[in-house]
Parts: sequence; structure tokens; C-alpha cells
Amino acid sequence: MRNLCIILLFMFLVTTLFAQTDEHRGNPHLYAPGKDIVNWWWEPMFSARGELNLCGGSSASTQENYTKFMQTLALHRLDPGTIIIDDKWCDLYGDPHPDPAKWTDMRGFIEERQSIGQRVVLLVKLWDTEGVPQEECILQSGKPIATDPSSPEYERRIRDAIHRMLSSDKGCLNANGLFLANINQYQKIGKAHGNFSGIELAKKLLNIIRSQAKKIKLDALLIADTVEPVLAQKVDMLYLNPVVTPEKSLKESIESQVSAATDACPQCLLTWGIFPVSGRKEWEKNLYLQFLASEKSVEEMKLHDPGKIVPHPIVTPLLYYAIGMGDNKDDKFGWNDYYTLRQIRSNYRWKFLYSHPISIRKIRQKTASWSSLAQGQIIAQPLIQPIVSSGGYDSRGVKRAVVWLNNEQMTGTYEVIDVTRNLQDPTRQTVCYTGKLQPAGSHTWGGNNLVADFSDFQKPGFYLLRIHLDQTIETVDTSPFIIEDNLYIHRASQTGHWYYYQRCGVEIPGSHKACHLNDGILPNGEHGDFTGGWHDGGDYNKWSHYGYYGIIALLELAELKKGLQWTDTSSLPSPVDEADWECKFILKILTPEGHLMSLFAPGPNPWVCLGAPEREFIRMARVEYGRSPMVTAWTAASLARMALYTQKKENRDKYKNAAKKLYDIVSTRSLDHPDYNVYKNDYLGIQSALLMTDIAFIDLGLEQEKYQKDALKRVKKILAQQDKQGFFYGDKELTSKQGLSGYDMIPLYHFLQIPAGHSWKKKITEAFVRWAKFIEPTLERKPFGQVGSFDFSEGKTYLGTGSIGTALAGWGLATTALLTGERRYLEQAQQQMLWILGLNPTALSMMAGVGNNPRCFHHRYAAISPGGRELLPGGILNGIRFARQGKPFQIGDINTQNFVIGDNLPTDYPVLDDDVYGWTWGYGSNEYWTPNSGYFILMACQIERAMRKFE
Repeated sequence: MRNLCIILLFMFLVTTLFAQTDEHRGNPHLYAPGKDIVNWWWEPMFSARGELNLCGGSSASTQENYTKFMQTLALHRLDPGTIIIDDKWCDLYGDPHPDPAKWTDMRGFIEERQSIGQRVVLLVKLWDTEGVPQEECILQSGKPIATDPSSPEYERRIRDAIHRMLSSDKGCLNANGLFLANINQYQKIGKAHGNFSGIELAKKLLNIIRSQAKKIKLDALLIADTVEPVLAQKVDMLYLNPVVTPEKSLKESIESQVSAATDACPQCLLTWGIFPVSGRKEWEKNLYLQFLASEKSVEEMKLHDPGKIVPHPIVTPLLYYAIGMGDNKDDKFGWNDYYTLRQIRSNYRWKFLYSHPISIRKIRQKTASWSSLAQGQIIAQPLIQPIVSSGGYDSRGVKRAVVWLNNEQMTGTYEVIDVTRNLQDPTRQTVCYTGKLQPAGSHTWGGNNLVADFSDFQKPGFYLLRIHLDQTIETVDTSPFIIEDNLYIHRASQTGHWYYYQRCGVEIPGSHKACHLNDGILPNGEHGDFTGGWHDGGDYNKWSHYGYYGIIALLELAELKKGLQWTDTSSLPSPVDEADWECKFILKILTPEGHLMSLFAPGPNPWVCLGAPEREFIRMARVEYGRSPMVTAWTAASLARMALYTQKKENRDKYKNAAKKLYDIVSTRSLDHPDYNVYKNDYLGIQSALLMTDIAFIDLGLEQEKYQKDALKRVKKILAQQDKQGFFYGDKELTSKQGLSGYDMIPLYHFLQIPAGHSWKKKITEAFVRWAKFIEPTLERKPFGQVGSFDFSEGKTYLGTGSIGTALAGWGLATTALLTGERRYLEQAQQQMLWILGLNPTALSMMAGVGNNPRCFHHRYAAISPGGRELLPGGILNGIRFARQGKPFQIGDINTQNFVIGDNLPTDYPVLDDDVYGWTWGYGSNEYWTPNSGYFILMACQIERAMRKFE
């Protein structure tokens, strides 16, 4: 089955990529605009030169060894985009055929790599006479010293060899490019038969190679080890070999070679790597140098909008080692080596993506309006259009609408109109409530603001507001909206059902057929059963390290429904059943080390378009972000809580045992762990997750004394992370400030619900009050009442934040209301809910399928079954993004080089993409996502609890 999938994929790739060879140059998906650079050329490269040097030299260039190297790199998430088959894969240098003693099926190896999105380049040793008749060679003292490019016979021979290496014809190898080694040997060669000599001879040779290679495959990559300008123009990439001498350091050698190469051929890509090295000390020094260079290049790029500059040099990183740089135990790669290599690879890849867009769309400031703007106003409406929560209001809760008046000073009244029967009723519609518009001051959004507060009106129904302004003859109606009993828990339930629509491995009626039934292939090439789980966001990948966000939230919803005896009329699975679906999947993907196989995607680059999900082939399974100790800890918490709700003892035991295993791995983790510095800012999140797990274990009746003792320890550690100003620190060293901090405060509330936590109510309440008072200034003097965002490095706050931050603030404020009994915190919490449901400066609801949504969504590659549902209802978008004057604003898809950028937008300008129809690359604001929906459910549930308390 696996071989069949590979064959089918290969046929798909060949058909789509190579059948249109003559059109490649005009295809923006293959070539960056204005440059003859094929996108796959800049993917990170691997040459086994270093590894081969450690295990026997060219004799070790075997299929078995390369397969082992590929498995090792895949295991550590270093899948190269391009693999260079190094010296000596062939039997004869001058007339290369695969050596059958080393390569039993070279084409099979190449096409297996291609089936997962990789490319293969073959090293060709130029000028070598091995296997070439004497009459096709340059002679010196009667002996052949080099092949002769001016010989018609040799030209035919090398053209045949190139065809054999690159063509997809039967009996050929179907490689993707050539590494042309030793081109500079021309300097040692005398006059040839055709009166060519020196550099002209090398130019002749490269002309032959290039013309033949590009005839076979226009996107064939040609690499050469030269910086000679005349020769550099004949290839696509220049290989640099920096040499350390007593007079010149590695850094100086690199800089001089890069400068020479850039001068020689500004349009060429460059590649270099670390080889050779004498041991661990030299390796770490050189690796760090390469890392700093990659970081510096990225920071320079971030000062510009994407696509504005084409940075040179354009470097494709080359890795020579997969297992280690020596034979000693200390020379073998450890976690930190692989992590740094991943960072280097990511930086260079990001830099190229950012500077080589396929498409750019600009979002422009909306200032055209019915009157002149107020001083400092940055956004306006074309006409007077009052803003409401189009996603609805709870009958018992806050109900507000906002009117923008620009520079005008007006007064007026409003009416609540019943439109239940018909929005265009021929008779006069019922006026249910009236009120006076209240001034809300001048604001950068909308200028002079008026607010209609109709919170006292509590009758459920379908309504609109009619606005009467005294200084104009206009009477303006708002969008219609509902007022509903239990709206918050209803909206939470709708978002809970969104997870059902995200199910993978089964048919979702109306959306897609059963999909990804072959998930997936492990890094070592073995197949595992990884079916099930959720698609993570707007794409069809499974990023399962986010699963706990949904599980924790769904079980919270289940608990609230049970406590309120609220009945959901939907026929879709209950919150418990939906959480159970993901938990069963998590049990399949846990590694013995306690990590998650956290990414299931089509290849090394997960962001590829492969059509409807049921048409996607078998996918790769990788650890990716699943090795984070915080992810491990929160996964333990979610499984432990699932054990509390499941009805089947067998499942309860499985979840409980898995949770205990993960808990033990994280709770015994020492601060001197090799990857501590990478995850140091997860310290608070780890303590919170362990506390949540402790509470679940206590509720399960497991070793009460042990877990109560640990719970108290975790509470103390969490509270110790809070600054006296109210914000929290993410790291134990108290350097990483967090204004709105994940799920970190949630376990404190749960701790108060068990007997061991009752005596801590005062201290925990004080912590919540400190936090609430820290964020309260960002809520003040705002017509919409939304929470702001914090930039601790600049010492500034900004007007708003995304859906996650908004929902976090809503949950925290509702909890503070529960603990203190102060109603103002509950009102502030509801304003965060209404912000997401449409009461915001874009007047758009961020809940898919509810209220006035944007005209476009980013459901990445939602090439669903014909006639299927494109939009999955209930999902919460990433939310409004806010520009900062003088800094690039980008919400588009960098991984596919499609950008949505701001056109010199002012600071705090709010953006929710609404400029195109149907679909947008602007995932930064317009994609729904597992964490967003989890946070929203938690906020809605906590607001509902607080509402019941105040009743």
C-alpha cells in the first residue's frame, strides 16, 4: 500500500510539475518575481560529505548510508529540501552510472525522496578522465589529463550522461540537478583540440552542461565551486568553501568569499556549510557563528515590508553532518545541536520567503467619510452606521451600541425595534425600548463617539436599533441582532461543535468525505496508525500539540452544562464525546519520551495545496513542537480531566495511566536539562499544568496526600511568578513579562473548588485583583471597552489585541467578579465577549457563521468536496490585528509567499481583512484555530457562571 501511495504521489508531482516545462518560467509558484530562481532551490541542503569522511570516504557513498542519514535528519526535524549525493556514487567519474555495489536502486531512492517533496542533486566530478576514451581527452606527454569539451565525441558523451542523470525516461535517474565539482581545474589544463584554453575551455564545458540540463528540466539546479564571474553566470548556485588560516578566521574567510561571490554573480544563490571540523569545540564555535549570521539577516529583514528588497547574498544553508562531527561520544549531535541547526535553517528560509513574494495585497486606511474627521482620528465610516454586537446579546447582560460622528457634535435618541416578524414589515414595527444617546468622548476610532446603552431591556427577541440624531434629518438603522436567554453558554456550545467539524479520519456530512485514512509515516519510514484527531485550524494538517486547548475547554463546557442543567438542542456530539475523540487520538501519538507526534502534514513543507482532504495521500508524522515540556504537562492535565468524565472504566484507566506517565516525566524534569534555555519561558505554564493535573488526580481519588502536597507547592510557585504590579513572569528567573498569560491562571480557580484550596481563597483572590487592576487602565475611556495589549520592551500599551488575548481578559475579569462579588468586573468581561461578537471598530463578528462576518476567511486550501461547506460554523478567528506606525504590518501567509500588508497604517489601526470575497491569504486575522476557540469557550463559560452568581 505504501509503495502504491508513493507511486501515485510521484505520478501527481510529475504531471503537475513537469508536464508544463515550457511554461515554468512564467509560473510564479516556481519562480520568484523578476528572478530566475526556482523556489525549491533555497530549501536547506544536505551533503553527506562530512559523514562519509568519518566512515570510509567515497566508498561509504551508498544507498544504505544515505537512507540512514535521511531517517536521522527526519527524526530531528531537519528534513532537507535538497539532498546532494556526494562522491563517489558512480562507477566511473567520466561516464557516470550508479555503482551497483553501492546503489541497488538509485532511481527508487530519488523518487522516494521526491514523493515527500524533496529533491536530489548528483555530484559530477568535472574533467575526470575515468571511463573516457583517450581521443576524447586532453593529453599531456601522451597521457590524458582532462576530458576535452571541444571534442564532439565527448560533448555527446556528457550530454548523454546528463540525460541519464536528469531525465525521467525509462532507464534514467530523474535527479533534480547537478553539483559540478572541480570546475576550477581548468587553470591546470593546457590547450585543447579546438584551440580553447584556460577559462574559455571551462566556459565551453558549462555551456554544454547548462544547455543540456535546462533542456531536460528547466528547473534543474546547477551548483559549482567557483566565484569566477564568467563561469558563475553559467550556474544557479555558487558553493563556497571557507578556509581557516592563521591569518584569516572563519568569519573573515566567509565574509571575503561571500563578497567575492556576490560581486561575481549578484543573481546567484550561495551555499556553504561547516566542514571539516576538528571536534566538539570547533564545531560549536562555528555553528554559533552561522547561527548569529542567520539571526542578523532576519532582524535586518524585519525592518522592511515583505517584497520591498531582495537581500544579497541569498544563502541556502548546507549541512554536512547528520549524526555527529566525529567518532567520539562527545562528538555525536545532541538536542542542542539539532535545535540550533533547525533555527539556522528556519532563519534562512524565512528570509527568502519574506523577500520573494508571489503576491502582495495592501490594506489601506479607511478615512473616506460623510464629514471631516476629528483631530487624531485614524478610521471612519463612509456613512453613519451604528455598531452593534451582530452576534447577539444576553438578555441579562451588557447591551451597548456605538455611533461614530467624526468631527461633528451631535445629540440624539435611539429605539429598540422588534423585527421578529419581518425586517421590512409593511406596518409600523413595535418600539420596545427607547433611550438617550450618551457622549463617550473623542477617540482615535471614529472621532466623537456616542453610546446607546440598553442593558436594562431584557426581553428575548430579534431587534435592531433605530438612531435619531438631532442635528441631521437622517434616521439610521443598525444591523439586526438577537437578544437571547443564556446566549453565552449557547455561543460556547456552538464553538464546541466547531471541533466536530474539524474531525479527521471520518466523513463530515456537508463538508468532506472520510479523509487521511492512511496517517501516517514515521521519520524512520515505518507506518503507524495515527488516524483520527482534529484538523487544527483552517488547514487540514493536524497540529496536535494544540489539542489540549480544546479538550480543557470542552470539559469545562460539559461541567457548566451539567451544573446548570442546560440542554443543547443540537444533534452533534456532546462536549465530553468531542473531547474524548481527541483524547483517543492523543493516546495513539504519544512517544515513549512523553512527546506528541504533533504534526501530520504532506511533506517537509506542510503548507502545500493538495485539494480536498479525502484526496490527500499518506502524511508524515513528526514531533515538531510536541516535545515542549509545557505541551507534555498540559496534555497530562487534559487526559487526567478526561478520565473524570469518561463513562468507560477501560478508557478511564488508559487516560489516567497516560496522564500519570506524562506528569512524572515533567514533574521530575531538572532545571539543568539540556533544552532548559529553549523552554525556560514555559516555566509558569508547566507549573499551572501540573497543578491542573494534581487537581484532577485528587478528584479521581489517587494518592490524595501526595497530590495535595504537590498542588500546594505548585500554587506557591505560580503566585511567586506574579509581580506586585499584577502581571506574571513566564520564566523562573522573572525576566519574561506576560500581561495575558495563557491558561496559567485557570488552575488557580479550579484549586479553590477542592477542599485543599479553601484556605487559599484570600491569597488567590488578591492575585486576581492585582491582575485585574493591572489591565483595567487599558479598558478605560474606550467606547468598546476592549482590553489593550502590552509591549513591555517599549513600556507601552496599545488599544487592542487578538481573540486569544481578548478572551483571556474576559475569563480573568469574570473570575475576578466571581471571587470578589464586584459587578464591574463582570461588565468588563462581557465587553470582551461582545467585542468578538461584533461590537468593535470593524463592526464584524469573529465567530464564523454568527453575526456579520468578514467577506473572506482563511481556511487554508479548503478545496473541499464539490458542493461542500466551505465555512465551518462556530470557529473563532484570530481576530483584529493592530498596526504600529513605522513598523511592517503583515498578516499574510509567509510560508507560501503570499502577503497581506499594511499601506503605511497608523499606530492602533484595526484590521480584520474584509477587502476580498470568499478567501484570503490573511490568516493572521481571518483564520479560525483550535486555541482561539478554546479560549472563547472558557470565557463564555466563566461569564455565565458569574452571571448566575449575581442573579
